[in-house]
Amino acid sequence: MKFTVIGNGASRAPIPLDKLKGTLVGSNHIYHHFKPDYLTIVDYDMVKEVLESDYDGSVYYRYLSLTRQNLQAKHSWYSPPYMQHNCSGIAAIHLAADKGATEIDLLGFDCIRGRVPGYGPHRSNGKIQDPSFNLWRKVLNNIARIEYDYIKFRRVVDEKCYPIPNIPSISVKDYIKELDI
Repeated sequence: MKFTVIGNGASRAPIPLDKLKGTLVGSNHIYHHFKPDYLTIVDYDMVKEVLESDYDGSVYYRYLSLTRQNLQAKHSWYSPPYMQHNCSGIAAIHLAADKGATEIDLLGFDCIRGRVPGYGPHRSNGKIQDPSFNLWRKVLNNIARIEYDYIKFRRVVDEKCYPIPNIPSISVKDYIKELDI
């Protein structure tokens, strides 16, 4: 089963999300502009923001981010174990695997500091700005190589994205062609 996990990296900006096929898992601020099949959130502020919004989709969240703020989950909110110790992007991959993914396309997983304009800090000269991004790339690599070696991963990238050894890449331009729009 095909899943697309949508991060907030700048490389996903030119991709028309409404043209994507399959099951869609998004994270954090994406809910402002697009309603994926599943939304993952872990940060305290994001949990509170989504809870207080009129968003009515399926939300997967970090339990402590909700309860430590004395908040109550809505009826379509879920908190499985993989949400507890991961960032929302990595948790979204675990969610897709948990839901039976055999193929996962990763959009907006740039592995550089920078997000889609309007979603947080802008890209800063395309370079990794702190050591946590090297760790994040290693985690993605291990997920593809070790944890979910039975899933066919593919990462949509632009020229500023850093490679991840065990995840094949497709350019944004070629990916848009594949969407046949």
